[in-house]
Amino acid sequence: MSGLTPRPIVLWSLDFPARKRAGFLLPVKPYHYSTIAFVGQNFKKHFLLIIIILIGGFLRLNNLSWGDGYFFHPDERNIISAVTNISFGHGQFNPQFWAYGAFPIYVVYAVTFIFNFFTATNLLSFEHFAITGRVLAALSSIALIPLTYLLVKKTLTPHKHTKTLALIGATWVAFSPGMIQFAHFGTFESLLTLEYMLLLLLSFTIVKTGERKFYILFGIMLGLSVGTKITSVTMAPLIVIAHLLCEKPSMEIKNVVRNIFSTKIITAAVITIGIAVISSPYHVLDWNGFMNSLNYESGVANGSLPVFYTQQFINTTPVLYQLTRVFPYILTIPLTLIAIAGFAWMTIKIVTNLYYKTSTPQNSYYVLLISYCVLYLSFNFALYVKWTRYMIPAIPVLIIIGIVFLSQRINKRIIQGIIVFTTVWSVESGLWFMQVYERKDTRVQAADWIDTYTFETQQIGSEVYDLGILPTNNVHPVSNITLYNIYDSDGVGVPSVESILDDSDIFISLSQRIYNTRLSNPSQYPQGNLLYETLFNSGQWDQISFSTRDIDCAWWSLWCMGGIFPPDETFFVFDHPSVYIFERR
Repeated sequence: MSGLTPRPIVLWSLDFPARKRAGFLLPVKPYHYSTIAFVGQNFKKHFLLIIIILIGGFLRLNNLSWGDGYFFHPDERNIISAVTNISFGHGQFNPQFWAYGAFPIYVVYAVTFIFNFFTATNLLSFEHFAITGRVLAALSSIALIPLTYLLVKKTLTPHKHTKTLALIGATWVAFSPGMIQFAHFGTFESLLTLEYMLLLLLSFTIVKTGERKFYILFGIMLGLSVGTKITSVTMAPLIVIAHLLCEKPSMEIKNVVRNIFSTKIITAAVITIGIAVISSPYHVLDWNGFMNSLNYESGVANGSLPVFYTQQFINTTPVLYQLTRVFPYILTIPLTLIAIAGFAWMTIKIVTNLYYKTSTPQNSYYVLLISYCVLYLSFNFALYVKWTRYMIPAIPVLIIIGIVFLSQRINKRIIQGIIVFTTVWSVESGLWFMQVYERKDTRVQAADWIDTYTFETQQIGSEVYDLGILPTNNVHPVSNITLYNIYDSDGVGVPSVESILDDSDIFISLSQRIYNTRLSNPSQYPQGNLLYETLFNSGQWDQISFSTRDIDCAWWSLWCMGGIFPPDETFFVFDHPSVYIFERR
């Protein structure tokens, strides 16, 4: 026995049939092929990515109950109100809300319903639906971190620094202030971004394999995207572009048309329509309600229907506005500049490759990345409204384009320096921005001051349509609070500035949403301008401020770029506005 070679210690085999044929009754394989070893090796291989995901997860999940239970974001409240319209028990499935589709609304309700079933407490309430919506947004945003890593790797392979660059891209997404912010809202921008990035990943796979199953998966995902937001139909051409890149038809029109109307594309289209209807059925079942909402939302979006919450976009320039007042804050300044340069470089690269008829998988991926940006951004850039949330789905793709651009000269010291500088800036920016959810909400701080330093008999004036008044309603008699329609202060039937101020012992400006527009447009809003000039600059009112300016206008935004390009107001008015209390001297 001493001369025999001992059999290797084994745990499990992944090749049972082969071992059985060899005469073994039990599956046997050396330890390094075991399941445990496989998991351990992959954990070690992806250790840094896992750390990035965990940190990004903390930044997104930390204090999802921010706002002291008031849920100040109006879109979030509208969504959760739509969720409360659903009742499985009573067979009520119409959310009666079309600004978004019904798919995520059903998901929020279903998840909360399941947890409610297994707990003794009633979770089917506005507050619990809101938290579920925020968790859904946070988890969607977390999933974007490894997805960005994967897409960078696919785009850059076989670049020798592929893994390092993919980790950098994941880091930039993890610490993006915009991604962190919208992970804390129960709105669906994070979910939409995840759906669009999965569409991009499936497009990559279609180019590589051309297998029918990926067309089917694309149709399913696009259908869910349309069920999340109807404007997702603008992403439909992505599958056609991927299909043509895979098939490489001759440039004759008849061949191109024949390929576009192939059975694979038709199958994907039919599945898209079916899934869209199933996931958001009341787009069809309540056609009149949907069309009425669509007409209203379209009028708001193109500016033909003036409403109070789009006045900040008067005299603003599309594209320039987003590049100077949105992206530098949600993406950071260095990444915005890198993305612009990367977009220009990649576009030129595509044109050059087309001219020289160069065809590689990487060139096809470049076409898909640029197509994603063109399809999504051209539609949203054309709108009159330029809300911050519309730019969120562009963040991961712009980061990927920036990474690819920098990878071309990665061996140059200056490029390495740019990458390190940008990474440090991104990390610091994300950590700095997290103060929004660590601090006590400014609107609650203002209400605490009212509760402590005012008398119940004092008359308080404030601005209508702002949910920031809710905490004050709880500490001061509502009968002594008057909300004035400052948005229409220059119209007929609105009290004069003198009347508003004479009747107010205290006036509260709940955010920068109104006074910024009035102070910067005196000719258009003479009465509104007079009101805020009197409050801020006449010396007749003492000013108590609860400001968050140090968060937005800090080093990472270059102090709001010298005051020339402050952030779009929807970047701060929902979760960290500056509140001003004016007390008559």
